[in-house]
Amino acid sequence: MATHPVASAALLPLPSQGFAHLDVELADLLRRYLADLGMDTNAPAVRWWCAALALTSRAHARGHVGLNGSVLQSPGVLDLLDPADPACSVAFRGFVQRWLQEAAASGLGAGDASEARVVQEAVLSSGLLCWDLQHLYLRRLWAAECRVAQSLADRSRQSTPCGAEQALQVEQLLQNWFGPEADQASADQQHACRQALHAPFLVLSGGPGTGKTYTAARLMALLQAMRPPGTPALRVALAAPTGKAAARLRHSMEQAWAQLHGRGLPDSFWTESWAAVEPPQTVHALLAQWRRRARNGALNRSTPACGHAPAPGLEASVDVLLVDEASMLDIELMDELLMHLPAQARLVLIGDPAQLASVEAGSILADLCGALASHPGHVALRHSRRFDGTIGAWARGLQAQDADVLRDIEAHAQSDRHALIETAVGPLGWEPFFQALSAVPVATSGQAIAADVVAQLLKEVDRFRVLAALRQGPWGVEGLNHDIERALAARGHLNRSEAWPHGRVLMITRNDDATGLRNGDVGVVLAPLGSAPRFVWMAGQEPRSVGVSRLPPHELAYAMTVHKSQGSEFDRVVLVLPDSDHPVLCRELLYTGLTRAKRDLLWFLPNPSLLGAAASRTTRRMGALWPRLDALTRPDGA
Repeated sequence: MATHPVASAALLPLPSQGFAHLDVELADLLRRYLADLGMDTNAPAVRWWCAALALTSRAHARGHVGLNGSVLQSPGVLDLLDPADPACSVAFRGFVQRWLQEAAASGLGAGDASEARVVQEAVLSSGLLCWDLQHLYLRRLWAAECRVAQSLADRSRQSTPCGAEQALQVEQLLQNWFGPEADQASADQQHACRQALHAPFLVLSGGPGTGKTYTAARLMALLQAMRPPGTPALRVALAAPTGKAAARLRHSMEQAWAQLHGRGLPDSFWTESWAAVEPPQTVHALLAQWRRRARNGALNRSTPACGHAPAPGLEASVDVLLVDEASMLDIELMDELLMHLPAQARLVLIGDPAQLASVEAGSILADLCGALASHPGHVALRHSRRFDGTIGAWARGLQAQDADVLRDIEAHAQSDRHALIETAVGPLGWEPFFQALSAVPVATSGQAIAADVVAQLLKEVDRFRVLAALRQGPWGVEGLNHDIERALAARGHLNRSEAWPHGRVLMITRNDDATGLRNGDVGVVLAPLGSAPRFVWMAGQEPRSVGVSRLPPHELAYAMTVHKSQGSEFDRVVLVLPDSDHPVLCRELLYTGLTRAKRDLLWFLPNPSLLGAAASRTTRRMGALWPRLDALTRPDGA
């Protein structure tokens, strides 16, 4: 093979060009692999494929499952790939342009060029990259996407129709639980219950206030009621991606179940059925539990990890899995859930596809709603009982890019940063919490504050939040948190001279098994008179505490990013955009932020022109789960 001592040197990925160290290391691994095969590492095709691997790795870091092959014709798609260091943006885009220019001669567009073809075949047999459905993938993500699509397609093909007598019983129960006169919203909810009974896989989508968990509780009751006579209650697992979302799911399900108790069925049914429901937990905690069970059952076998299914007979002991806030699921998390879930178990995914997708790779819920748009396994609830007012109008208008709605938001928005801080510490902001804190009776030396009082304080914490698009910059959460706490101290609400001020609001940023704290948990530092400061937070429905010296990494939480707010709701929200454009600004971010507010929403737009730009920009996650699943679930199989 010919040598190329200097050819394509510009396609060597480097951190100075905006690549992360992992991207560079993967490209170098492929280069060394090809060198071991006797290939010239300076050959244009070798350089091109090493660069392709670095870019595919960068795509994964930005939340994409694969790298869409259309980048070979449309450089604009690579706007979706931000460099690891924004300061390297120009260098990164220059690298991408050179990579695209050489594609026809050295990469996927090289056709039958002998040298390029030999290199391509070697690369695709390396176990590092895959090319499928016009996407380049890291091999493990390709395998995960294929498994998820096949598993969901297999489940969606199953069906258990009811007999005439059963169908009559179903209708009687639904009428009892939903009421005799059903409007369109109720009709859609009842339809979801019927579908869950007939098929083992259901996607229940809808925006805030459409009654998703209300429906899920009745759906769960119907599955229990229609199980074969004499069989034990179905084992139900409830999960959500975050601790906050899991706590909300538990509260909502308990309320809904209490409303159903005694309606149409004997008390013993409700008691037995609820006893078979495991307390809601995070998806990660649920998977950890399932891994332990599989490991203990297998004795000397290794713990199954993502990509390795448990041994036959060691799947999770569950009959129904219900996952809320499914928009936050990523492809590898979904893959492992399906690996452990028995083939005969029912799966219900609940969420809002208009919200932000997972921080990790994939947009599972949006892809499923797209692929199953006309499939009976997807039921969309479209009628909201909560957002009939201004917030609902803004949410619908943003999704429709309604110019009148955007102008209305701009007319209601403020732009002064000082006014933002004053709002955050005033009556609509954190002031009610600190008033409640000051009203707590002063404990005697060494005496802890009563648990019911702590629980009420933590409820106050969850009534308000400043939500920002960015972490850094003058309008990012880091600067806002600093200035909000300084303003609170100036009003006498807390003493910043203390290492752990009484009343400081914190968010945990890393899971910690020793304390039970999870990434995203929000709580308060309490320092009763004469006692060591402790951090208190809600673990499910119960307050817990830990000494501040044992806290894992954490940060101030008077303000948080919109991404971190997913799975949470607040009575009052201040939504803040930055003063300059940023790739994170998109329609899904605006929608997610404003729908966190249950009652009041205030906008702060230092640069109002960014609102329209963000509303016109949608999150585009590259990957092929949608077409892959669509092809597998077509009635004719074509």
